[in-house]
Amino acid sequence: MDSRTPVVRADMYAEWVSQTESIQVVTSPTDVLNAFTPGVSRTVVEAVVTFLEKTISSSSTLTTPGQVQWTMQIIGYGLTLPIVTEEPLVNNCVEIYRDWLSALYSPKPCVPPPIILDPNFYAQLIFEQFTEVFSPLQGSCPVSDGHVSLCYKVLQVAHTLVKESSVRFSLETWHTFLKSLLRIANNILAPPLQPNDSIGSKLHEHVIHVFFESWLRACAECFPTPVYWKTLRELCCCWRHHPSLIQCWNSLLLSLSLRVVSLLYSPSHLSCLSLPLQEDQDFKQMVACLRDDALVQAWFRTLHTLGDVVDLCHAERVVSVSTTPQGVTTEKEGQPPVGQTRRLELLPGIFHDAMRGVAQLVFLFLGINFSSSSHYPGGGNPFETQLPTTPGLVHHSPAARRKEIKMDKANVNVQKSSHSRFYVNIPLAASKLSESTSVIRPEGNTLLHLFGSWLFGATTWPSMQTADGTSTLGHVSQPQLQPMDFEAGRAEALRALCAIFSAQHCGVPFLPIYLARFYQALCYGLQYDPETCSGQMVIFIILSSTSLFRKDLQSINVMVPYFLPMLEFILAGKTNFGYEVKMEELRHAAIQILSCLLCHPYHFLNQPLPDLLCASAGGSLYPTGQQTTPTFISLKGRILRLLFVAIQDEQDPKNLHLLLQSLHVIIKDIATYEGVAEAVASPSAGHTSDGKPIPGDGNPDLIFGDEDLHLAVLFEKACGAATTCLLTQKWECNTLVSLSALELISGLAELNIEDIHHSVTRDIVVSICTYIEGLALKEILRHSKILHTCIVAAFKALLDFISWHPYTLSSQRCLTKIMKVVELGISGAFSEDPKGHVVYKGLKELKPISGRVKEIAEFVFASVMERVGSFPSPSGPAAPSSLVTEEDLLTRLPSDKKDQARFWYYIVDNSMVLALLEKGFTEQKDALPTVSVIIRSPSGRHVWTMQLRNHPRSEASPNKHLHGTARPCLNPTPMSTPVPIYRSPWPDSVNQQPMMTVDGSIPTLEDTLGEELRSVHETVVTLVEQQIEAESRSHDKVHDVTRGRPFPDPDLAQESPEPRTEFETARLFLSHLGLMGIEGVQTDPQSRLPPLAMLDSTRDFFHTQLASLDSLPTRFCNTVFVLYCKRGNTQVSDILSGQDSLNDKPNEFVEFFNGLGWAVDPAHHPGFAGRLHPSIFKEGCGPVEAQIPHHSFPYHATIMTEVAFVMPTLGLGTIGSTTSVHSHESSELGPGPEPLHGDTFLSGKGVMSPEMVGGGGGGGGGGECDRTSSSNLGSRFKVGGASMDAETPRLRGSLQCGDHDCAAMVVWLENFEDHTHFPLEAMTNLLHSPTHMSSTSKTGGKKALPTIFIHKLSSGLYQIAVRMPSGRNEVSAGPLVDGMVVSRRTLSLLVRQTTINICSRFRMESEWHTNISTPFTNRKRKIEEFSNLFSRPVEVAEFFKKLFTCEVK
Repeated sequence: MDSRTPVVRADMYAEWVSQTESIQVVTSPTDVLNAFTPGVSRTVVEAVVTFLEKTISSSSTLTTPGQVQWTMQIIGYGLTLPIVTEEPLVNNCVEIYRDWLSALYSPKPCVPPPIILDPNFYAQLIFEQFTEVFSPLQGSCPVSDGHVSLCYKVLQVAHTLVKESSVRFSLETWHTFLKSLLRIANNILAPPLQPNDSIGSKLHEHVIHVFFESWLRACAECFPTPVYWKTLRELCCCWRHHPSLIQCWNSLLLSLSLRVVSLLYSPSHLSCLSLPLQEDQDFKQMVACLRDDALVQAWFRTLHTLGDVVDLCHAERVVSVSTTPQGVTTEKEGQPPVGQTRRLELLPGIFHDAMRGVAQLVFLFLGINFSSSSHYPGGGNPFETQLPTTPGLVHHSPAARRKEIKMDKANVNVQKSSHSRFYVNIPLAASKLSESTSVIRPEGNTLLHLFGSWLFGATTWPSMQTADGTSTLGHVSQPQLQPMDFEAGRAEALRALCAIFSAQHCGVPFLPIYLARFYQALCYGLQYDPETCSGQMVIFIILSSTSLFRKDLQSINVMVPYFLPMLEFILAGKTNFGYEVKMEELRHAAIQILSCLLCHPYHFLNQPLPDLLCASAGGSLYPTGQQTTPTFISLKGRILRLLFVAIQDEQDPKNLHLLLQSLHVIIKDIATYEGVAEAVASPSAGHTSDGKPIPGDGNPDLIFGDEDLHLAVLFEKACGAATTCLLTQKWECNTLVSLSALELISGLAELNIEDIHHSVTRDIVVSICTYIEGLALKEILRHSKILHTCIVAAFKALLDFISWHPYTLSSQRCLTKIMKVVELGISGAFSEDPKGHVVYKGLKELKPISGRVKEIAEFVFASVMERVGSFPSPSGPAAPSSLVTEEDLLTRLPSDKKDQARFWYYIVDNSMVLALLEKGFTEQKDALPTVSVIIRSPSGRHVWTMQLRNHPRSEASPNKHLHGTARPCLNPTPMSTPVPIYRSPWPDSVNQQPMMTVDGSIPTLEDTLGEELRSVHETVVTLVEQQIEAESRSHDKVHDVTRGRPFPDPDLAQESPEPRTEFETARLFLSHLGLMGIEGVQTDPQSRLPPLAMLDSTRDFFHTQLASLDSLPTRFCNTVFVLYCKRGNTQVSDILSGQDSLNDKPNEFVEFFNGLGWAVDPAHHPGFAGRLHPSIFKEGCGPVEAQIPHHSFPYHATIMTEVAFVMPTLGLGTIGSTTSVHSHESSELGPGPEPLHGDTFLSGKGVMSPEMVGGGGGGGGGGECDRTSSSNLGSRFKVGGASMDAETPRLRGSLQCGDHDCAAMVVWLENFEDHTHFPLEAMTNLLHSPTHMSSTSKTGGKKALPTIFIHKLSSGLYQIAVRMPSGRNEVSAGPLVDGMVVSRRTLSLLVRQTTINICSRFRMESEWHTNISTPFTNRKRKIEEFSNLFSRPVEVAEFFKKLFTCEVK
């Protein structure tokens, strides 16, 4: 069907004459017995019927056609007898005819031979006479159960003939059969509505079902002529006051539509319907018998059987049909017709059922799950609701309905009945149109050609009064119908319209007339007045419009000012609808719509917001006195305020997650705009162009002031909202909310906002630490994997935040708090208990909360000590560790020192490998003692060169202290010989004092000596005298010799020794570190190695394992595969073959791709360059392979993560060839990773000068240093007694990320609908095999990488779709969430942040059941493994012997 050609159906049967009048007119009987008195006639009937009943088991005696026809006149008269008094006789007549009709399929013995010979002729007579059973007791006459039973028996006869497949009617028989059924149905269903105890009220459902089933059989056997179709439509328009007719019409259309859809769009169109639609089995069997051409005709004609269903909401059109089957009205003077009041009471419910049936067809054609039984009271399909006999019990009168609404509003906050009439029956699945819509579906214009007139007509207000104010129902004394009575049906129509426009085909616009009418319908549907409506239309619009602002609908932005007040009403905590609804679902839909409007203020800026209500003369959106038209930028304050209020009031975790991510997006958009558009002149946000506050819903609380819109204030409010969520007990262990709040804090931390007060950032750090502390100190029984995941995520967010705000560490409060939570994460307890008792490190028992919490705490501690405040390193952000290796240091040694150069290798505390080189890098003879140290620790590789200096660097010569000092000049005055001076040991006054007796009390030495000692004493005295004499002679002799020599004597002058050029600087360096003591080299009984142990560098594979250690990353590595998918590409090979070049890509994609990071050249890039985990994948006739081309790509790195954005292309060779980038994992002692050609090392003043300072992490500052190729190095160098190839890979030449690196995909779509059949699983197998990121072994679901789809809208905004692997958490990380619409300026930034967060969440989720550790822990384990392989435990004496004899070199 051409979507540009509207369907003309108003005069579909204009050229045909209907038989309505002939059916409605009651003709006089012409039977022969009518000429006799009733008594005689009854006697004849009784005699004939009794005789036939007695001979029913034998052959019939009626052998001629005349006999049969005369007998049929007798039986026909018997069918007209009063059933109340002659029920048995009439029943016998029916039984006789039922037996005779068996001649059509399997004749019984009692059937007369003429009937067997021509069954169709006699069947026509029987069908005409059967109608008499339904005609005698018309209207309000009481009816007996026997009469109802007889009618059921006649209907059962007709049903048996229809169900019997062997029955073959002639054309005339079909016409008579259908005409008889039409007359029967009209007798039962024609207005006015009959009383509850009438035959019509008891038979209408069965009559309608048998009639339509028979009609379907006629369509299969002998398609009814337009005359009968026109007659059916006219009569059905008279029967529309019966709810059962609408229900049967819905069921019949459902059965027909299911087969029509399968015929037009293939059965796969219905495969997306997860819930089977309930079909009538009888209808289903009949529909299956229809030919394809008859099927389509029957469907289209049945669709219009009821005429214009919009008439059902216009009471005057329904009331105007009041003709009885006899053609006589029952209206009396001054009173309404019989049953007319009850017909009016049923109209709102009937209109609702009819529009719900139309909506069902729309959703069926779109392939959308229309309903879920769990969302309807009592379950089941809403289209098969069984109405009780008394219609008033279900479809209340308008006055009762309005009374219920008012009562419901009064009690909505007190108690809501589960059986309330206003319980919403809209499932949440219906609001996710973009996800559940079938790809193979009709165009929106086509559906609007079919159903548009009904849907648009139903959304307009029905008029109940004429121009002069009088009612169009003049004689009706009951309360008039009000528009709110038809609100349910109008809501269904709006819901169907939203579904059609939300399922727009990409690149296929709607006709302008349809768009205009749709926008007008939305404008009126979103006008909510609690006094006149229940809010059902608003609810249905919100639930069904979540995808509207994601579509390329022309001028859809004009609807923003109409949706925003309703979003404020729903999300700002003021909801008071009279229609009961699950508020979690309603708020979720409102938040989804709001997430599509976040970037509108700065994208459309000064574009005015039109007033469609004023343009259509139906009211005004803005205040009457307002002179200026608001612009889109004026909505900024309202959206921000709404987000903050909604976050504060939200109680559902999924909704809160979406709100936090939306807040993240809008603040990033504001910050990016203010950074690139400072000169743009725009009105003050939150005000109109003339400075007046923007119009809203009348609530000034929803308007931000200028001071509240400052970026620093928004940063403070957003982080405050996030920390509030973290510290709220309700959300602290909810991963959905906690992780979203932490992602918000991490994302906003990188904003370069100058006006942020330091106290704000410090409070944020303290809040995160408080959150960690609160979770960690919970009772052990409350600990779980989810709680530990929240702690790990909090540590990561803490590190992210302080890395962007390192000044927070200067605060004693922040630093103390950080160190406390780090200690708590590592050891499981604080060193100081609440009583002030301190437990020192050596005495504390380590009981960490969990292994992964301990690992992340160690990583945070190492980063705080080494990287925070010094990132990026001098090597650039791509290399937090030094790029210098042993071969680089040996290469820069002077030529005369290369042969003697050796490295000493030690292991310190079993966690750090030291490589010491004692040679300096200069040929000067007076070089200072120099030692170069390569430190390999869990945090990376660091290179330092140190010198022993005794003078500051400002001195001209560093060896000044090694040169001798010149003697001072001599005094020109000749030296005189010194006169010896004798100094007494006693004062001179001692000899002048007189001796006293007491002085002699102490004997002299001679007096105390005995005979033996006296001789010894004399010998000693003699020796002393001889020595004095010898010294005197020697002194005199020297004096005589030196008397004639000059002074100073040049032969005897002392000179400074030559400076030493060979030093044992390694031993000196270790001594300065305090490792050379006995306790430093003595083995602890509790450990295998001492604090300082030697490594045997002469063993095999020593340097291979060293290179393997260097290749381990120091940060989390992520690979993001960026793909450009052209329209219609569904094969992996087709998609990859188009990724070779950016030249043929749109400028928007090139800008997006380049904005993902810094462009780096893989030949000179020291960081992570992306990684494939390919597996064999076959497509078509052969295997398909992928590769990462060696051209520049975007790269981004932070203190904790590095991401490579690569565009994989179609491989040329086999998987594993050199054309593909594959990682070769080294075995324990096997060869290490192959080098990447063109790998470079750091050169320049940071490394090659004799005074190298600081490797990675050792100094501040940024910028990349110059790098040159190392391909011209010498062939081999000796390192530690072993040979080392010059081609040994550098630190980042080939990162061994193991199986723990994560990946994601970003796909740019030309046609957004291609995302539904994008080969996710096949592409995942080709790029990143299922053993990695996409593994879902625990759930057994399909394996696919997390994927972000991007599509550009015609407005310049971008639609986002996020698909997570099956079996994992369906809610993805932020800030981008499925269904968001973002601006061009923030697209790259948000996609990059989202991919990083997705990979981070994957690691935390995988840690539950796999061994995924931090890079810090992986390197720590590798060092321990390295130590076990190459350490040499020796005794203390042996250690020092080897050290002093240089045997360890």
